[in-house]
Amino acid sequence: MRQILLPLVPVYRGIVGLRNYLYDKGWINSYRAKIPVVSLGNISTGGTGKTPVAEYLIDFICTHYSEKKPAYLSRGYGRKTRGFLRVSLETGTAADFGDEALQVAGKFPSVTVAVCEDRRVGIKRLAEEYQADMIILDDAFQHRKVARDRNIVVIDATRMPDTDRLLPAGNLREPLSALKRADFLVVNKVEDIARIPELRRRLEKWGKPLFFCHPVINTLRFPREKTLTQTKPEGGKKVLLFSGIGNARSFEQLICQAGFEVVGHIAYSDHYFYSESDIRKIRETFVISEAEWLLTTEKDYWRLRGSRAYNLLDGVAFGYVEMKLEWF
Repeated sequence: MRQILLPLVPVYRGIVGLRNYLYDKGWINSYRAKIPVVSLGNISTGGTGKTPVAEYLIDFICTHYSEKKPAYLSRGYGRKTRGFLRVSLETGTAADFGDEALQVAGKFPSVTVAVCEDRRVGIKRLAEEYQADMIILDDAFQHRKVARDRNIVVIDATRMPDTDRLLPAGNLREPLSALKRADFLVVNKVEDIARIPELRRRLEKWGKPLFFCHPVINTLRFPREKTLTQTKPEGGKKVLLFSGIGNARSFEQLICQAGFEVVGHIAYSDHYFYSESDIRKIRETFVISEAEWLLTTEKDYWRLRGSRAYNLLDGVAFGYVEMKLEWF
């Protein structure tokens, strides 16, 4: 279907190319912060697994550089608010902050997490009001209004960018040549270690350090079950999945690889906000399916948490998957 949009690709390429040229030549200036800025981004739309990489980076900094005071800044994609907001689990939901920022704040209570559509304003306020001495800037590879000290680009090994097309006919935000701006390439969702030599060959032309990883289930959490609050993944159980993420297929594969029997997967669009009607339908499907557990992603949980729809999951064996990255 998207092939009919191929004639628009040269137009998009020209606009993106002109913009990058103006920044590269210094004819458009980028704001340079007084503290280090590390950008996490991607070259493709959809779910590349960027948030787990951000969490790994935050954890690494907090563990190995305890004297540092990092802050995480996101634009808060999908939120219904505007301006600078410090993310607080007590004062708002994903509708206020966006799901990714809320998830990061939930995992790292000692780290200042904020959202602001104007990254320059956000960086200044985090440095001046919260004494941050390092900024981790979410989804900012294309955001060239702010200069950064390191550019980390996350690539989905199951949807390699060198076989894709530019928007709007494909999923590439920029031509592959944009990878020259990166400092590190993190290849996520590597399902088979035997693929690494092939993946390395396909990316080594850009001359960037390459890192390879894949997500695994760390914990299954059951937030609405008083008798079952947490369990290690055991596999073997029948599960019904629902998700609203960029790559639903990779989530389902992760569950299958852990040994669970997936009886169905109700997939919605990325960053989907669930209505009460949606959850009623999901609950009805769960009962009919005779599945033992109803599972979703961590990001979906944070999007649901605090909503009226979330309360409809009372009495259901509902859990979410908390992942971690394994590095090769």
